[in-house]
Amino acid sequence: MMYGPGILDCKGGVIVAILVARALNHIGYDKFVKLAFSGDEEVGHRFTNGEGKDFFLEEVKGFKAAIDCETRFEDGRVVVGRKGAANYKITIKGKAAHSGNEPQNGISAIREAAYKTINIEKENDYDNIHYNVGLFDGGTSQNTIPENCTMTINVRFRKSSDVPILEAFLKKIADTSYVEGTTSVIEKLSLSDPMEETEKNHKLFELLKKNSEELGFGSPYPCYLGGGSDAAYSVALGIPTLCGMGVRGFENHTIRERAKLILKTILTLPEKF
Repeated sequence: MMYGPGILDCKGGVIVAILVARALNHIGYDKFVKLAFSGDEEVGHRFTNGEGKDFFLEEVKGFKAAIDCETRFEDGRVVVGRKGAANYKITIKGKAAHSGNEPQNGISAIREAAYKTINIEKENDYDNIHYNVGLFDGGTSQNTIPENCTMTINVRFRKSSDVPILEAFLKKIADTSYVEGTTSVIEKLSLSDPMEETEKNHKLFELLKKNSEELGFGSPYPCYLGGGSDAAYSVALGIPTLCGMGVRGFENHTIRERAKLILKTILTLPEKF
């Protein structure tokens, strides 16, 4: 057993993909197989200014099927759909004042952020769009009414068509002053598309399930997750896609952080799929 940041998510998956390609080459497989990797998927491709999305949309175009080697789960489930993820920052401006001598002259940006947080998160629908205000940064000292505050919001959503809806909602929150005298601006930090659940994904899953049973690996089951991945882009092109086919493991994103099944699935893909 191995532990360490990135072993599971997703260095192990890279090794699985490479082993599959080497095995196909070894047996003389004569159809075109492509490996596509990105180094900044985990942070929404922000280090490449979003070019990761364009890279995948270009590289996977025209393929019969796609398999993403993200983390595989201990119980054998395989991912047929994932939510998209977006991050936004609201910057709030208030007015500083001494909290003892003249508190009535201050306008608290942190108080405004607290009202915004409550009003954002009470709209959560965990089956569809849901919000998490994950970061606060504000104030200068404990005895000063805070003049500035930023809040960073992570949003998860099922369909690309949800984005205009959630952005309109967050803009309304930003434009509303719950504490008189505050002003706010909103900024989009990143956007990762959803891997929409499709009939084609389920068709590919049924082929993989059959192969798993024939290989003695058990009967996997399909699942839908809230965490995003680059599998979104092959699905967006109408390509049957499965995700979570990397190394089996647990405790993603902590310090405690199979090739044969993928190989057989590739070999058993029908000509017209």
